[in-house]
Amino acid sequence: MKKIGQILAVIIGSINYLGFAQDKPINAALDSLNKQEQLQTVLLSYNSVLDGFSSEHRTGSAQKITKKEIQQLGSLDPNRLFQRVAGIQIYEEDGFGLRPNISMRGTAPQRSAKINLMEDGVLIAPAPYSAPAAYYFPSLGRMDAVEVYKGSSQIEYGPNTSGGAINFLSAALPEKFTLQATGAAGRFETQNQQLTFGNKHRDFSYITQWLGYQSLGFKKIDGGGPVGFNKQDFMGKFQWTPQFLNNTHSFIFKIGYAEERANETYLGLSQADYNVNAFRRYAASAKDQMRSFHQQISMTHIWSINKNTHIKTTVYNNAFRRNWYKLDKVSVQDELLSIAKIVDNPDLFPVAFQSLSGSGIDQNVRLSVKANNRRYYSRGIQTKFDWQSQSNPGRRLSLGIRWHTDAEDRFQWIDQYSMTDQMMTLLENGSRGSDANQIKKATAISSFVLWTQKIGKLTIKPGLRIESIALRSVDFGSLNLERTGPAVENTLNSTTVLIPGLGFCYKWDKQTMLFGGLHKGFSAPGFSPEEKAEISWNNELGFRYTPAAISIEAVGFYNHYNRLLGSDLAAGGGYGNNERFNAGQARVWGAESKVSKQFDLGAAQAIKLPISMVYTWTQTSFLSWFESDNSLFGSVQPGDQMPYIAPHQFSLMLGLTHPRWSTTINARHQSTQRSMAGQGLIPNNQKIPQRTIVDFALNVQINRSWSTELSVINAFNEIYIAARHPAGLRPGHPRGVTLSLSYKN
Repeated sequence: MKKIGQILAVIIGSINYLGFAQDKPINAALDSLNKQEQLQTVLLSYNSVLDGFSSEHRTGSAQKITKKEIQQLGSLDPNRLFQRVAGIQIYEEDGFGLRPNISMRGTAPQRSAKINLMEDGVLIAPAPYSAPAAYYFPSLGRMDAVEVYKGSSQIEYGPNTSGGAINFLSAALPEKFTLQATGAAGRFETQNQQLTFGNKHRDFSYITQWLGYQSLGFKKIDGGGPVGFNKQDFMGKFQWTPQFLNNTHSFIFKIGYAEERANETYLGLSQADYNVNAFRRYAASAKDQMRSFHQQISMTHIWSINKNTHIKTTVYNNAFRRNWYKLDKVSVQDELLSIAKIVDNPDLFPVAFQSLSGSGIDQNVRLSVKANNRRYYSRGIQTKFDWQSQSNPGRRLSLGIRWHTDAEDRFQWIDQYSMTDQMMTLLENGSRGSDANQIKKATAISSFVLWTQKIGKLTIKPGLRIESIALRSVDFGSLNLERTGPAVENTLNSTTVLIPGLGFCYKWDKQTMLFGGLHKGFSAPGFSPEEKAEISWNNELGFRYTPAAISIEAVGFYNHYNRLLGSDLAAGGGYGNNERFNAGQARVWGAESKVSKQFDLGAAQAIKLPISMVYTWTQTSFLSWFESDNSLFGSVQPGDQMPYIAPHQFSLMLGLTHPRWSTTINARHQSTQRSMAGQGLIPNNQKIPQRTIVDFALNVQINRSWSTELSVINAFNEIYIAARHPAGLRPGHPRGVTLSLSYKN
């Protein structure tokens, strides 16, 4: 009907031009149609924050991962997706991707704290300023696309500008009735169920989604106990584009809720036990469980002033609460030992180590299980103004401003257990709030301006970002659990920083482009006035070559940190107070490349052979000495390399597609890397050996509506060390086989 209406409008417009109709009503109809099309163009990309993926004006390194590419994975683990993106490094933790650790161009990967995580252009971490390492990650299964941005002029996205930004795009609003359903089941009783439906009626449209993801897990606890997880995720999006406002305004309301119960632990294995059975879990981790609840709500208004001018304003509020109840320390005759120290040195602490596995009985041993009970909120309002010249499409102005506040509320306690016959017995309940009773809050005002100017074959993109941040930490102590008296500690830190950037793109010809730039990197400081913000200068230079049916991109980058910022995360072997510390000067440099091509095979070119290769080479070096209690760093000397950054990373995607079926093979190689800062030969107890993992997926289109898929992850059942943190060795996911059935109207 829409197409018929457009054709009729053109016909009537032609008659009007010839003088057979009156001008006024027809011009008004055409004007209304044009406004609808203009606004629809904006609506289709309203949640996209990355500036144009057209090669002509793109001045930095960026990649958009489509829904089709996500589905080709045959897995909901985001780690497997991001390993196919140049410049991104990850290390696994639980094998299912519940809490990814993502690094971009050498930033610290722990809890993805050094990059900007967004959903539909809104910061999605529980507290991106006051507690950026908090544990929430959007569900990959309900996303339509993922945008990854690195390099020049990324000053539009903050607060972190050293590494890059990842923006998850939730399901797009439909133009007609839409119904999709998927059910999948596989090894380890891993299952996922997805249901999506939506519709459009005149000026109102909506879409709703539900995702269920669960597994019994691939590890076994000594003495028995639950492993695995269950995650439920719901999202609803509603759009109203009132016709009485000439289709120039649109209001989008979005609401989401996610709940997770994961029987996960920080406790890994000693080297000797890992060599015998990599999928074993010690009895002392039987009580460990993460419970979390996430709520998001936002209202977006889009005003299409004319074809070239748009304003988007979003008000958002995210709430997150969680309690990770997990083994933290072991007390032996009043000596308190961290679980990391015990599993790294079992021969030095034999009594404590035996208590972990339950093989020894000592009445003087106590297992301290901490209830890491915390609440977070993140809320604010942001507005972005976009203008593009009508006479010169290569001239564009973008302005943005955001007021944001977030907070972390810790109210933690420790319970004491004993161990007998591989069974844990509760001895003493801790007082709620006695371990941590504090609030950390951040308020930030940020703004940016970006100007894009095309001069012949050259496009330049200068910009400036301003971040003004106030951080306050209030500690009420263990004796003021009602928080009625004065605080034990009250600290305030603030910073205001100018973040400039300049990107360029030179279009050599229709197929070849040279791009690059320079921008300032920034990460917010901690709460102590002595702590300074992270500052770096980041350079890149690359080229794109895009002849028919092939795409080649290669980029070299060099980042120099004047003040590297570390964080005392328990996930990284620290004390877990999340305090940030200055780690001196460092540099990261390397190269990224991606080559993709599609070959046409068979009769009438019905069969296609897509191939994609991605390679990342990364080098790191500390330039100054510093001392840290964090087991990721320790005593750092100039020349030491950063932990969990692999020098070489390579992935190959090979496909074979037909209108009725497709098959995909994904191979990923990661070279040997360190688990602790150092240089020279890597000690065996700090080595993450190289690995190559191969995944496979086969999709068959049964008919127009029904399809089925068989996916195999880690097809050769490679047993590999994923990490040596937080406490001991952790394995990656063994071979997993899943069969799914999908319906789409």
